[in-house]
Amino acid sequence: MFPQLSSSEVNLVNQLRLEKNACKRPTGINFKKYIGRKPVIRIGSWNLNNLGEEKLKNPGVLTVICLTILENNISILALQEITKKEVAALVIIILS
Repeated sequence: MFPQLSSSEVNLVNQLRLEKNACKRPTGINFKKYIGRKPVIRIGSWNLNNLGEEKLKNPGVLTVICLTILENNISILALQEITKKEVAALVIIILS
């Protein structure tokens, strides 16, 4: 499913995973996970404005993506304007 990663891409993934692990769920935001007995699923769509490998190398970009997902308790997220399939695969690997 995922493309074969080059050694530089593997290094990028490892670096960005470290950054992702530094993300902490913010306190004070309490989205309900259930309404009555029914689970709540939060669905979002986000245009990342031509997210490419260069942008992804910026550690602040992944931090913003990670914290936004956590802050809003997103269950399902559609990401738009990722420039290449390879970049999308990297984002999936890093955030999973």
